[in-house]
Amino acid sequence: MSTRTMSSEEARTRWRTLLDLASRKGVDVIIERHGEPTAVVIGYEDYLALRALGRDRATRERGEQMAEALRALATLGEGSRIADPAAWQREERRERPLPGRDSPC
Repeated sequence: MSTRTMSSEEARTRWRTLLDLASRKGVDVIIERHGEPTAVVIGYEDYLALRALGRDRATRERGEQMAEALRALATLGEGSRIADPAAWQREERRERPLPGRDSPC
């Protein structure tokens, strides 16, 4: 994969060339404003690949955070006080009937 740098003025005047470079030739085009990189134009397939990588990383990070939270909960031992979680949940619901319902669960 090659890279080309253009000024914002050149990118504006040669927009079609910029698109052809990024989409057909697989060139990443860095656009500079006042000599500083400000944007990159890449092909759509490259964009999709980068986006998928970002989602995979975010999913993995959320999974790691959840695993850490579950490890912390396991050290507390709080879940062991409820002998039958399903029965406990039914009892909790019975105490809070739904609006419009004549009788509790």
